[in-house]
Amino acid sequence: GSFLNPYELPIDARDEILTTLSNMSNVSEIIVESRPEYVKEEYLDDIFNIIGDRLFEVSIGLETSNDYTRLNKINKGFTLKDFEDAVKLMQELRDKKGYNLKSKAYIFVKPILTSESQTIAEAIQTAKDCEAMGVDRLSVCPATIHSGTVIERLWRKGAYQPPWIWSCIEIINTIRSEVSIPALLDTSGFGSRRGPYNCKKCNKDLKHMIIDCNLTQSIIEYDCECKSEWLAEVKNAD
Repeated sequence: GSFLNPYELPIDARDEILTTLSNMSNVSEIIVESRPEYVKEEYLDDIFNIIGDRLFEVSIGLETSNDYTRLNKINKGFTLKDFEDAVKLMQELRDKKGYNLKSKAYIFVKPILTSESQTIAEAIQTAKDCEAMGVDRLSVCPATIHSGTVIERLWRKGAYQPPWIWSCIEIINTIRSEVSIPALLDTSGFGSRRGPYNCKKCNKDLKHMIIDCNLTQSIIEYDCECKSEWLAEVKNAD
């Protein structure tokens, strides 16, 4: 959902939520999600009139900086320029009005009709493009299978598999080595039948290691015999 969309979340409800949070002395940061078209100066003015100098982070599901993938394989309905405009506005308001305002981009790992090697390259490039645009934080979100979706229909026909955990690790390790902004790797569904998977020997260990490394922003170092199978798929699956 979009917290900043007044037709989805009425302004009175939005303001009541923000007022409640602002009255909590232990709340220093408020994070919301929104589509880029609802990132408007008038909405952010109203919000900062309520929350004062608390950090307000707007997370946007960019998914990928590749317009073709986002529009045709994910069906997000907005362009990279729409996202850039939203990030630029937040930067301008931070500089001009002193708002404690940050942006975060969600990066989607392995849309439909995308190979392991393609999704690795595209996610890494998206992170680099986000850094160039001035995005403050990244969250890498590997695909999981949800009921009633196109992905599930393809998965049931054997035409789609969620990404390898190794692919996710390759992405986050490269981002942490080559991109200067903080990046988290979401572990939802890891090791399950409908989520990212390696093998029974390493799924659980890697999930715990990823969570720990999210806190330290460190490189994930691990090895398992299933890694050779992943490398073969990355090399040959296209």
